[in-house]
Amino acid sequence: MSGGPTIEELVKQAQALSPAERVGFIRRVCESDESLMAQALEALEEADKQTRSWDTIADDVDLEAATEAALTGQRLGPYRFLRKLGSGGMGDVWLAERADEEYQQLVAIKLVRAGIFSAQVHSRLRMERQILASLQHPNIARLLDGGRASDGTPYLVLEYIDGEPIDIYCDRRRLRMEERIRLFQQICATVHYAHQNLVVHRDLKPTNILITKNGVPKLLDFGIAKLLDTRNTPGALAVTHFGYRVMTPTHASPEQIRGDPITTASDIYVLGLLLYELLTGRKPFDFSCSTLSEMERLICEGKPSSPSALLAETARTSPELIADIAACRSTNPVRLQKELRGDLDNIVMMAMHADSTRRYGSAEQLAADLDRHLQGMPVSATSDTWTYRAQKFIRRHRLPVIAASAAVALLAGFAAVTFVQSQRIARERDVATAERTRAEQVSSFLVELFELSDPSKSRGTQVTAREMLDIGARRVNAGLANQPETRATLLETIGRVYKSLGLYGDSIASLESALEARIGVYGPKHLEVASAMVALGDALLEQGEHERARQLLDDGLAMQRELAGEQAIETAPTLLSRAKLAQRRGQ
Repeated sequence: MSGGPTIEELVKQAQALSPAERVGFIRRVCESDESLMAQALEALEEADKQTRSWDTIADDVDLEAATEAALTGQRLGPYRFLRKLGSGGMGDVWLAERADEEYQQLVAIKLVRAGIFSAQVHSRLRMERQILASLQHPNIARLLDGGRASDGTPYLVLEYIDGEPIDIYCDRRRLRMEERIRLFQQICATVHYAHQNLVVHRDLKPTNILITKNGVPKLLDFGIAKLLDTRNTPGALAVTHFGYRVMTPTHASPEQIRGDPITTASDIYVLGLLLYELLTGRKPFDFSCSTLSEMERLICEGKPSSPSALLAETARTSPELIADIAACRSTNPVRLQKELRGDLDNIVMMAMHADSTRRYGSAEQLAADLDRHLQGMPVSATSDTWTYRAQKFIRRHRLPVIAASAAVALLAGFAAVTFVQSQRIARERDVATAERTRAEQVSSFLVELFELSDPSKSRGTQVTAREMLDIGARRVNAGLANQPETRATLLETIGRVYKSLGLYGDSIASLESALEARIGVYGPKHLEVASAMVALGDALLEQGEHERARQLLDDGLAMQRELAGEQAIETAPTLLSRAKLAQRRGQ
């Protein structure tokens, strides 16, 4: 039926009819395609069963309770049932012990739940058995045995994992961000192994990833896993259709929701979801009041906030919650948001990209990018610009760069002041003596400032860059009150160096004084005034005062364009700062 209705469409059309008419409708429409007819009828049966489940839920609960009581203490082959560990979409998992006195062993036995007789469900359990038999990895729960009970119910005997879900494990031990990432990288390696064996897990939620008391992650539940190549697997399931989109909606990729063909990219997306939760303690989408259809729409059409943006919003609306989240990561809210901003934001959002072709090519690549982040190296999730590489270099070599930057900035300030003085001397020979005196004052100021770090002058006391700048700022304000041009230039230079050291409060104070001095010398409209406005706006941006920074940057840019032209070189740093502000505000 090339070009005909899909199975989903057929089932929807059939369910619009009365129950007595549905099967006949499917048979009539699919008369020429027996394979499609069989799949559609099976999908219709499952869809109807889900609809009917609301009317029979009380009976199901009683039946499950009775079954649990009946099974406890009973034997299945050499194993004795101890207690039910949990239930999934198609069966129950029991804790059992070896009871034939050959040796002692605890195992987990997975049974199809009583009352479920669908051939599709039994086929899935057989598929899970085949998949687990082909996967031999220290971080995947091992298949020990399998078969059918005397009544024909299929079962699996699995390695029993005494552990906690990965999110609970991390929070209870207050693991730091790096520790969580290292644990997550082991999950990536395990998923990559499964992918290399042509298996997609499709249900990588925290409860399917247990961490043992020794800190070893174990991947569980391949009940809805899919083989990418089924040619050599008799009885393998075809592509999942409408009636069998088995999944955990909160941990499903857009392709799973839409019923598209599943590839390894689907697991990459869900790994991104898992990493998001491990880092932030929150889900990227708010499903608290959503129906199933609303959840599906959010996943397929919604655009999640980046991890740092979500926590910034949480800090504004729920300070107690963000404090608890940060405490579970052995940090504070401000530092947590700073750790996420940048590389980790980009890595998570690339893994969760709505376009599967834009995600990481493999789980191994995702783990490698996280490793580069931990080492302070550039990551592939960020555009490889020279400014980005420079930032990463500075972070890896912070102290030498700070020292060199302070020296260069002060020397550059000295050079700038000397240049300004020499130009004024050439143009205004009548004030040559005054200019020469000003240059001598600046020179003396810088020499005295650098002598603070001379061991012979400091008597062995090490003077930090911060202390040098504090002393310099005090001397400029006290000693150059009658030299406003020189004072403004040095204050701006000191303010820029403060900013490079992350001392934003001191930087803003120094740059505000520089702007005030420049306005006093040149008036309210001058390129030097515009430069001071941009420098102050840049410092306010780093401090997080975005609205005030925006006003100064906009005013400075307008003044530069008016005085120097639309394409003037002076506007380049201003445009860069405005772009940085827009990115910080999520625009």
